[in-house]
Amino acid sequence: MGRIILLPGLGANERMFENIDRSDLPLLTPRHLIPKRGEDLPAFARRTAETLNVGSDDVVGGSSFGSVVAAAISRRQPVSALVLLGGALDAAGLRPIPGQKWVEKLPPFLLLPFLQSERAMQYIFAPEGPEVCRLAHEMLIEIPKDQILRGGRMLLSYRCGDPVRSPVFALHGALDPIMLPPPVANCQVLPEAGHALAWTHGAEVTALLRRVWAQVAAQA
Repeated sequence: MGRIILLPGLGANERMFENIDRSDLPLLTPRHLIPKRGEDLPAFARRTAETLNVGSDDVVGGSSFGSVVAAAISRRQPVSALVLLGGALDAAGLRPIPGQKWVEKLPPFLLLPFLQSERAMQYIFAPEGPEVCRLAHEMLIEIPKDQILRGGRMLLSYRCGDPVRSPVFALHGALDPIMLPPPVANCQVLPEAGHALAWTHGAEVTALLRRVWAQVAAQA
């Protein structure tokens, strides 16, 4: 029997998915591996899939960076479905942000404090309220710095036109300042959701996962 494997965002962990009702879902929410020095995103996705023993009966997906890793996995091997929760297929799905060129040039010892700053938290999560900002900050300071810095470089350089090998389902927030709605047929845009919809809209995410899992089971 397969699983639903959801990968968190770059500066997040399994807490991002804590509002999903997993009582009737075979849900796995692992933390990211630490990217190796010089590793690109396809190699990271391959290592992730091997570590998790991802098989053709599994559904893979994620939020933000995790969705892009899941998309890379689904490009390299068969899976039952791909689920994007406030996510993208590659770096082409990233929105331009104010001062992006300046931020990308920051040295590592300055970049991490900037990402952890109230200014950054407010830009990304303010539309979703102070509780989300607090959660995001708590998760970010727990994450190893190499995951954030190396993972960010992998994400920004990953552009891939290869097709995904599985059906794709997506939920996206209309208020998301980081990622554009992915160009897939099965994409539902939630008008009041932002980048953290996997946490703020647990009921909608649960409903989508149940729908996907029922479809996968019917085709098995």
